Amino acid sequence: MAKNARNSEPDDTTSSVESSAGPTRESLARVAQGASTLLQGAQAFQEVQLQMLQRATLVHEQAAERLRAATSPAEVLALQGQMLVQGWQQAMQYGQELMTASMKVQGEMLAKAGQQQPSPADEGPVTFQAWQNVMLDALNGAGKH
Repeated sequence: MAKNARNSEPDDTTSSVESSAGPTRESLARVAQGASTLLQGAQAFQEVQLQMLQRATLVHEQAAERLRAATSPAEVLALQGQMLVQGWQQAMQYGQELMTASMKVQGEMLAKAGQQQPSPADEGPVTFQAWQNVMLDALNGAGKH
């Protein structure tokens, strides 16, 4: 009979493990989601880099053909100047595309962080929402009489 009585009562160790499993799973899920977002960002940066390299390859192939067809030193000098300008333009475009990809990743990370509900233990004495409301009220003139 002692055997049956023991099996019918919940074990204290089991219940404490089960009660801490939820927050642990949630924490692990947040870490996995963050890693996924960062890896997607790395993929976006790689795609930008690949596109830049493809454009640069095409520009240099075309420049090589034009340089072979050049008939005067002035024409060679003009082509070199064009290549320099195109190089600067491509560098600026590459920088802009990297910034765009970076902003997209940052937006995704913030959106996913906003979807997660903070636990009461995570909240400080002043939440961001409360701070934002105070600032918006001040900007909108809510404090005026």
